[in-house]
Amino acid sequence: LRLPAGRGFLGGSWQSSIIIVCLWPSALSGYMSTIMFLCTGIKDFWRRDTLLRSCSALLSLDQCYRTGCPAETQRLPLLDLDDIRTVEALRKLRQLCLEWGVGFFQRVRGFAVVCFVMTLLIIGDVLSCMLNEAYLESNDLTLAYLLLAGLVATLFLGYVVVMCILGQDINDAAGRDVLLLQRQRLLLTYRRYELASADSDSSEKPTDNTEAAVDYIDMVCSSIEAEHAEWPISLLGLYCGYSLLTSLYCIPLLTATTVFEFCTGEHGQRCLRLL
Repeated sequence: LRLPAGRGFLGGSWQSSIIIVCLWPSALSGYMSTIMFLCTGIKDFWRRDTLLRSCSALLSLDQCYRTGCPAETQRLPLLDLDDIRTVEALRKLRQLCLEWGVGFFQRVRGFAVVCFVMTLLIIGDVLSCMLNEAYLESNDLTLAYLLLAGLVATLFLGYVVVMCILGQDINDAAGRDVLLLQRQRLLLTYRRYELASADSDSSEKPTDNTEAAVDYIDMVCSSIEAEHAEWPISLLGLYCGYSLLTSLYCIPLLTATTVFEFCTGEHGQRCLRLL
């Protein structure tokens, strides 16, 4: 942006060139490390979502419950929930998927809060320049600063949108698993009473293990619902899902409206000035 204005790329003197070159490594390393950590956080949510989808795939052959699962998981058959040990193994598997990498998951959420605060400070500085005449005169608002602030805000906005989409699917896993387990419980209960009322061999009659499995499935469903109600996936201190987007949409909307009114008003030339 300095070259079209007829100014040096690294400043007007050799001292400024040295200072700018020395600042490049720290600026680039900080910016790239932030982007890498944000991408790693998205990948952590995606893995967690895939693990929970794989658990749900073991309870149904419907394609809608197996979409997004690895090919190895899609080839697996249904679990036989007649045995209470199978139900307990499924519960432990789901618990392991939820607690996998929980320490890193907490750091991801903490880093998102820090990025959110810094983004709000940058947006607040831009809005203060546009809404406060005295602050505008003491600060040189240029196109370069607007582009930099817009880049940072857009990067974090895209990060929040992706995390909310993945977080919504992770939070929906609790209700999805409860629904599939209740279906299996209904089938087992129906088969138990059907065999009990039919004239069949003793080997075909329901066993105590089946009745225990039915009762234990109901307990597992209650445990999943209680755990989700107490510890849902959250981001920025709010429920991570589409509701978070509806809560934060006013920030980019207010910012875009203010920038548009400022650039089309009497101070519009400042938005076109490069430096």
